[in-house]
Amino acid sequence: MCSSDLLAALTLVAPSAMAGPGDTTQLKGRIGVDTGLFGFGHFNPDGGPADDGTNFIGFGVGRGIGPQGNGIQPAPLVGVHGGGLILGGNALIGGRVTFSLLADRPEDEDEGKTTTFNGELIPYFRYLFMQGSWVRPYVEGHFGFGGGVVSRTFTEFMGEETVVRSHIISPVVGAAGGAMLFLNEHVSIDLGLNFDYLAPHTRASIKDPPPGTEEEGWEKAGDLISLEVVLGISGWF
Repeated sequence: MCSSDLLAALTLVAPSAMAGPGDTTQLKGRIGVDTGLFGFGHFNPDGGPADDGTNFIGFGVGRGIGPQGNGIQPAPLVGVHGGGLILGGNALIGGRVTFSLLADRPEDEDEGKTTTFNGELIPYFRYLFMQGSWVRPYVEGHFGFGGGVVSRTFTEFMGEETVVRSHIISPVVGAAGGAMLFLNEHVSIDLGLNFDYLAPHTRASIKDPPPGTEEEGWEKAGDLISLEVVLGISGWF
């Protein structure tokens, strides 16, 4: 076989030899779901002393750290994400939407029942390493916003129920890293660690407030840093 024939053969073989479960060069995008396995957060209230902080921990499937109407608390988080592949399948541009819903009805009816809803919208840029490998490490930068509301319904007072709502909004900026483990070319198990900074702003409102009552405006509640271990599954197409 002459050198030109050998070169042609290697050219044909090389792409298939490099291809593997994590070869995303011919794919267009990704969709998936994830949830928090463990979350840790440290919250410093605005205007308080430097040592007046609070730590929050959430542990177990579906436990992470999420914004709530009265601050930051452990919350069951479910994330839905999707994105498009760029740079020859080595990077993702996409977004992650997370949400949680909690309901609590205490035995003492005078304390009232509580319903909490939280959500986040986080666009991201993620770069993937080791093209073609079944293990693809990644790094990510993201920026978005989150919010939530806590509704507390108290027993009847003067013939009516009293509903007090605490609202929260917050910018979210952070980074992430981890690995995507490809079971085949279209399915991966994703394990990552997210680091975020949030600056929650809150306000309270009352349903049908008494005449002359003025609702408070938005005020910064404090600063939060959080770490979250996330497990998910993705489909690639």
